[in-house]
Amino acid sequence: MGYTIPNDTFFVWLVDPNGISGPFTSKAGISALDGTHHISVNSDGTQFIEVSGSGIIEEFNFDRCNGTITSNRILHYPVTINFPYFFSVSYSPNDRYVYVTQFKNVLDSTYIFQLDMTLQDPWLNKKIVWAKSPYEFVFLRLAPNKKIYVSHAFIHYPYVGWFYPYPDTLFNIENTHLGVINEPDSPAVSCDFQPYSFYLGPNTRTYTGTSNLPDYNLGPLVGSGCDTLSLPNPSQGGALGTVSAYIHQEWQTIFVNAQNLKGQNVTISVYDGQGSLKFEVESLKSVGGYFTQNINATNWPAGLYLIKLKTEKEKIACKVVKY
Repeated sequence: MGYTIPNDTFFVWLVDPNGISGPFTSKAGISALDGTHHISVNSDGTQFIEVSGSGIIEEFNFDRCNGTITSNRILHYPVTINFPYFFSVSYSPNDRYVYVTQFKNVLDSTYIFQLDMTLQDPWLNKKIVWAKSPYEFVFLRLAPNKKIYVSHAFIHYPYVGWFYPYPDTLFNIENTHLGVINEPDSPAVSCDFQPYSFYLGPNTRTYTGTSNLPDYNLGPLVGSGCDTLSLPNPSQGGALGTVSAYIHQEWQTIFVNAQNLKGQNVTISVYDGQGSLKFEVESLKSVGGYFTQNINATNWPAGLYLIKLKTEKEKIACKVVKY
């Protein structure tokens, strides 16, 4: 983290069928003193919450039509030089709760707090979900299965310098597992946080961080005519087309399933993490809005793959990871 000139400027890019345009800027909120920030966007994309290493927790409004950002409320602002260091944040699926990770210094514990956003002062009434001493860097990410995953970075003790990279022989429960908040929409006493409960697999380790991808499944804002990208609007009685994929690691086969497709002529394409086309078939047919396809991924390297479906009326996509 480097301390810089205070800054309160956000940069926004517009992504639409015509391409990418911008950046557009908005000045909003408190001028932050550091370069370490993390945001989490709520379930309909109209608000986001930001935490920073300089001790700020602030919620913002986001106008999905014109891209402007305005401050909604400040949940925490440092009043002394010994401010807490906030590292990561995540809304719960129903937006009632916000989870925040915090530590003050290398001699302090790491905390995961739950904030109830229905209260007038969520920070004052925060609940402790987890406390760990000695501390770790931990990062939160809400997953499509409505659970929040917690990635850890193991800190060497005694603390000498930076923890990155790990020695080749360093494998332990902290860096080979993720924690999971299984019921993030429940109060802290029943949110069921299970630290180090999700095994990443052999020869796999985590540092602090998870995927930094947009929520491509956000969908159109009901009642809005400015950001639907020509997709059917649920308020008009049309279900959105969806696609999902599962890879059977032993069979090396990707199973793709789509439903509620509006077009009948389907093109399916698969790209690797570098954007190279690995598979494509055109002029396939959907039946009653449903479409399935099995893809042989034998000899494909391990990594993230993007699966795109295109019809004459829509474009949808999903991701799958091969180990």
